[in-house]
Amino acid sequence: MSLKAERNRKKLAKKARKGFKDYPAATIAFYGPTDKQATKVTVSIIPYEDSPPVRLSSWYSEHDFRRDE
Repeated sequence: MSLKAERNRKKLAKKARKGFKDYPAATIAFYGPTDKQATKVTVSIIPYEDSPPVRLSSWYSEHDFRRDE
């Protein structure tokens, strides 16, 4: 893993540990054929409380997204 990717991973992990703060909130969902491989990822935004998520983008791959920079 590159130095930049490691730095970004650490920043995201730090924000995740702080927990939910306020809206808008973002979600990142990983999907795949098994629990060992995530070949699909979807990113959504929840703009305000009690609103449905707004799907921004979805990506598909032959490789596992969770370990791909």
